[in-house]
Amino acid sequence: MQTASDELLQFTRQRAGVLAELGACACAALALWAIAGRLDGAQPEAHASFLAVAALFGAGLVRLVVQLVPVLSFRCPRCDHLFHADGARPAVRLSACAHCGLTASRSETSGA
Repeated sequence: MQTASDELLQFTRQRAGVLAELGACACAALALWAIAGRLDGAQPEAHASFLAVAALFGAGLVRLVVQLVPVLSFRCPRCDHLFHADGARPAVRLSACAHCGLTASRSETSGA
């Protein structure tokens, strides 16, 4: 059986991976947008390459969403509510549980 600190440690690792991929996807989206503006008058090979890279970006984006769902639906081990969201308030908390305030930082979970 997994303890609460093990769950939080696994959650912290998942969240860090998702945030890294989110940053990479944002950079890739900006690069694709910048390149798309320069394709007018380019060779057909450049258009084909752009479409291939755009398709790979789409696949990466789908992978990101698949990894994001467990992070957003993680339930706090202390209060058993959704960790990031509180239905009573529109705000989303990223560093601590939105209900009980339990933090999931690496320093606290690795020492537990």
